[in-house]
Amino acid sequence: MKSWNICKLFLLAALVLAAWCSTGTAEVQASGITTSNRYPYTIHKYTKNYGTGKPVTGRYEYQLPQLKGKTKAIKKINNALKKGYRASLKDKKALAGYVESAGKSNSAMQGSYFSTTSCKVTYNKQRYVSFCFHHEWYAGGVHNGWTDGMTFNVKTGKKLTVADVVPGNAKAVKQKIINKYFNKFPAKKSDSYARKELNQIKISKFQFYLKNKNVIVGFGPYQPGGGNGESHIVLKGNY
Repeated sequence: MKSWNICKLFLLAALVLAAWCSTGTAEVQASGITTSNRYPYTIHKYTKNYGTGKPVTGRYEYQLPQLKGKTKAIKKINNALKKGYRASLKDKKALAGYVESAGKSNSAMQGSYFSTTSCKVTYNKQRYVSFCFHHEWYAGGVHNGWTDGMTFNVKTGKKLTVADVVPGNAKAVKQKIINKYFNKFPAKKSDSYARKELNQIKISKFQFYLKNKNVIVGFGPYQPGGGNGESHIVLKGNY
């Protein structure tokens, strides 16, 4: 009887193991996110604090995503992502200068300045990976916040334009963006400066990221035609 019970235990264990193996395993990315996405990545965080303990302080932060792998395409993507980080170093230097100048001022100025960029991977499967970057800037003047993105074909390393992920040719997609923008912000329809600015933007210069089969197009910290404030539109994608 005891031997039969032991056999049943071994049989049960084997069935549990087989069932577990058949479900597949999740891939744990270096970012700490458990996911079944195809392309593992890590996000490096660079930070620097200025004026610690003084009336005016500053904080710089940049989150730099990097795909794991050694293919030419992945190296190309990682180099493109690094360009954003290198560009942010100008803001870092400017931030340090503003904090130093404020510290030397005789005014009673107090507060925190910042230049920060956070990153999320919003699409990561099949052949595409898309990164969403949110930026914040403040140095005593206007507080700017805006969201943009970068999307790549992981097989080729190509940085995609919005025309690569929205149905239609480049001209038609650009018109969709313009129409969608003025439909969302009807008060802008009579703004000739906004219309002129949108018409002058090349299709390759529109900033966007992918999320849930949608394409989110952002317009930076200033709306077309002028005016502080982040704005965006959502288009249906064909990816």
